[in-house]
Amino acid sequence: MLTDYFSKIDLAWLSTPGDKDEGAYRSRALVPLVSQVKIRRNLAEFPFPGKCDNSQLYDVAAVVLSRIGGSDTWQKCDSRMLDNLDDVSKNLLLEKRLISPSFMQGGAGRFIVRDCDGTISCMINEVDHLSIAVSLGGLELHESYRVASALNEALALKYAKDTVLGYLTADPGSVGTGMQASVLLHLPGLDYTGGIKRASLALDRDWPRVALYKLAQHSGEPAGSFYLASNKVTLAISPVEIVSMLQGASELLTSRELLARREMKDDRDETMIDRFWRSWGTLRHARLLSLEEAINALSFVKLGSELGYLPPLPDDEWKHMFITSQPYHLNAEARCIVDESEELSLRATLFRRFIENRSST
Repeated sequence: MLTDYFSKIDLAWLSTPGDKDEGAYRSRALVPLVSQVKIRRNLAEFPFPGKCDNSQLYDVAAVVLSRIGGSDTWQKCDSRMLDNLDDVSKNLLLEKRLISPSFMQGGAGRFIVRDCDGTISCMINEVDHLSIAVSLGGLELHESYRVASALNEALALKYAKDTVLGYLTADPGSVGTGMQASVLLHLPGLDYTGGIKRASLALDRDWPRVALYKLAQHSGEPAGSFYLASNKVTLAISPVEIVSMLQGASELLTSRELLARREMKDDRDETMIDRFWRSWGTLRHARLLSLEEAINALSFVKLGSELGYLPPLPDDEWKHMFITSQPYHLNAEARCIVDESEELSLRATLFRRFIENRSST
């Protein structure tokens, strides 16, 4: 099975941020897993993509790609026409959340641009002409915004803009700044103790313009204790304000998660410890594993490891398992298209090896 290397480039956030790996810094870094800033823009001289004919879509792509090719800021980036990628490559990009399900369907003038470091991605002619995303590991919203803003400015394009409303986008919910900031957080302590409800109430009180919801897999089902915090509003607010409020909200959730973990460690509840080992046993011995079951167990096993009840799990390897357990990543690993029963078996084998290596160290 041939798969374009472009779709296999690792995501930068899978490497634990920072040079330190001990103590409070490390624990805090493993609650917010990835920060992303996405900027949406439309070229002023063209209709929005939904109103463009095929010729106009290709013209938009030509203009944008020409500016990208001539910019030092974008020099580490490469591009692909989506329709030239095979199905596995497109699905790998989807599972990495670099493209949207609607964009994956392809069509005239649709290009994906990404860098060799796994930090930058850009969709051309999705619902808007441009969707520039920068993703960094940990709580790095300010840096993500700085990089995304620099990439946008380097294009020096004239965008559709209203003097009162701000930047115009196909989705009315993005009008204004045209910017979506988000943080992916791992909150198993709050999930297990029921503290997530109280944390959500505190978020509504202190940061009412920030939304929090459980991350769903591409099957539509949520799995594990992974939550996404993002801004609800883009109108009548500045990009700096969006970043600042999401930073504050993420710090609140992080502090509450770490408190929940400390309380769990002090309690030494036998039911909780039993569940840790049952989750470990599932990953260690199962012969068939669904994605949802694997992610749920992986999430709880990582919590047990952090609290010292289970063997240590290397942070980078744990995050890689979160990504590579998805169906098309398994296909790429097997170098062939597998059916559902083979997928369940492959996933179980992947996790058994992962846990076996941990048990022997």
